Amino acid sequence: MYRQLSLDFGQPASGRFEDFFVGENAQVVERLRQLPCANIPAFLVVWGGTGAGKTHLANALCDAFSVAQRRAILIDGQQKAQLFPAMLDGLAAVDLVVVDDLDQFAGDAVWEEALFHLYNKMVVSKASLLVTLSCPPMQAPFRLADLKSRLGACETYRVVPLSHEDKREWMRQMARLRSFELEAEWCDYILNRAARDPASLVQIINTLDAESLAAKRMMSLPFIKQVMKW
Repeated sequence: MYRQLSLDFGQPASGRFEDFFVGENAQVVERLRQLPCANIPAFLVVWGGTGAGKTHLANALCDAFSVAQRRAILIDGQQKAQLFPAMLDGLAAVDLVVVDDLDQFAGDAVWEEALFHLYNKMVVSKASLLVTLSCPPMQAPFRLADLKSRLGACETYRVVPLSHEDKREWMRQMARLRSFELEAEWCDYILNRAARDPASLVQIINTLDAESLAAKRMMSLPFIKQVMKW
């Protein structure tokens, strides 16, 4: 089971390890891939800049736990306004808790206290925790020293963003997996107009694939412009 924590437990975002172009991130990807089948719980921090692929990896790990018939919960920091700290109660009983964009809770004393207690409960219950941040944990603006020290003790990995060339090649690989071709110049056209994070690019490729099949059209730059309304 994989659920995203929100007021209505809405549908989780997409993301799979197979759709992640590894680039310089082989170490962190391999470490995350090991977790669903591991018997030893892990506490990990994955940090990197906007668009580096942290959210994609967070969702991919939850998806992998679901495939392994293990329970996972994803808490999206971008939805903080819709959440409340009491929603963390009982989460230590699941196999994996992922907090994406943990930075969003920094400076909020009530949330920091709740996250600190969740961490401690997960140590006892032997659950695994993954949090994503925009910076190394000891540089994050948390006010609760105990929470910051716990995060600082986690296994920590940086996600290195893909270069433009890497993203172009990765998009072409994703297209081939879906049995169509994306020319290099078409990828450049998309990259110059769309959000460049991996999850957004996967969504674009999936949309192009679905629309091409529905319309029975070969992929082309005019077709891409039509579908994306550019």
